[in-house]
Amino acid sequence: MKANPPLKAPSKLALITVFALASCWGKADFDPGELDLSFPERFTSDPPRVSRKALWEGQRWWESLRAPELDRLIREGLEGSRSLAAAAQRIAAARAQAEAAGGSLYPQVSAGLSGSRTKQIFVGFPIPGRSGPLSSRTNSYGLSLNLSWELDLWGKLSAQARSATLEAKRSEELYQGAALSLSGQMAKTWFALIEAKEQERIAKGTLETDKQILGFIEGRYRSGKSRLVDVQLAKERAMSSETTLARAKRLVALTTRQLEYLLGRPAQGTLSSATRLPPLPPAPPAGLPASLLDRRPDLRAARLALLSRKELQKASKASLYPSLSLTASAGTRSNQLKDLIDGDFSVWSLAGNILQPIFMGGTLRAQLRANQALAGASLQDFADKVLRALLEVEQALSNEQHLREELKASLAWVSAAKASEATTSDRYRSGRATILETLNAKKALFQAQSALSAVRRNLLQNRVDLCLAMGGRLDPPETSPQTPKQGEQPSSPAPEVSRR
Repeated sequence: MKANPPLKAPSKLALITVFALASCWGKADFDPGELDLSFPERFTSDPPRVSRKALWEGQRWWESLRAPELDRLIREGLEGSRSLAAAAQRIAAARAQAEAAGGSLYPQVSAGLSGSRTKQIFVGFPIPGRSGPLSSRTNSYGLSLNLSWELDLWGKLSAQARSATLEAKRSEELYQGAALSLSGQMAKTWFALIEAKEQERIAKGTLETDKQILGFIEGRYRSGKSRLVDVQLAKERAMSSETTLARAKRLVALTTRQLEYLLGRPAQGTLSSATRLPPLPPAPPAGLPASLLDRRPDLRAARLALLSRKELQKASKASLYPSLSLTASAGTRSNQLKDLIDGDFSVWSLAGNILQPIFMGGTLRAQLRANQALAGASLQDFADKVLRALLEVEQALSNEQHLREELKASLAWVSAAKASEATTSDRYRSGRATILETLNAKKALFQAQSALSAVRRNLLQNRVDLCLAMGGRLDPPETSPQTPKQGEQPSSPAPEVSRR
């Protein structure tokens, strides 16, 4: 993604104005009490723990996993994503609209050069010796500098400019949210790919074991020591294992292509070389539920949408009051083109205009009611997103507790299966167990390992959900894109995130 081109002077001036107007906006303009929500003091599923830094404090959220390949893939995906490139263009469009809205606060100045040739007919003025009507032709040339300015007496224009600026800021937050979501999708898909490879390896071992069991039972059947139904059951298990292996191979190929798509690559079928899932890092503290309002980009975007609607509501109300505009013009006018630069032919005009709407068919008041309703809808949407965010954190915290219990049980299962397989192998070598018992113990170990691999992947994917729900960081604090201050050229957040 390329950085936005440098702004020209008029664009800078307009942006300075709209960001200066937006600087009046802050947290004081939004009272969380408007949401009519009671924030709990803590998340119910967040267990008490020793205080430690949040997972993303001082680093990108995925770096705590200490997986270099995942770090490389996420950086590549943020750089090459077409959807993020489209979001960056929407940021540029929103900024341009903010510039246009800010420009309406300034006088509009234009220069004009005109020329005309006129023929006139004089009726009733006969001239002796001349037949037909009398006519004349005249030339007129003008050079002028024109100014028009609508004074923002009631704050309508500034409210519209603030609304456009808030929408530009909202587009930046939406970009951050999209980038955060994409990084989470890539991490979860990478975990799924590694687990799919592990399941493929286990499926191969299970199939090999089932084939050995089938061969052993067929040999016993030929010698009259096993029944036909035993052979049929062994064949059924072997066929089931073949189906499981084919499904595992298909899942590896499918997950690989999904990850390639997220990276912005064409399908090639080869991608990750990792064969083991990274260890699960310590869980971060969830923090105060109310802090999600500032940490999550989707909630920041919803707040900006609400504030933007409130500004449009102010503009609609101001449109009911009189508007005052000034027009001025200065220049020269003559019937000779060469006289346009002669000050003796100068002309000027100055006029003021006050316009008070009286009857507009109810249009203005209907627009005011519409913006009031839309502001109310934005408030309810904001509240709904807050509730959804609280739910996502609670669910992720609760899931982690249950998955940790499942992991503990799976580890115990694998440990018991390994002990059983080792004991059976020792008994077989000493002649106290059959090969069938040994193969069955090995197959039981494969089943336990398969369950353990799935639990580990679920734990890591749930950790991703937890990080995203809590507003995981994309950039370290010292390099995060900052909101432009008054007089500064705004940076392009899209390329900044993608480069990092």
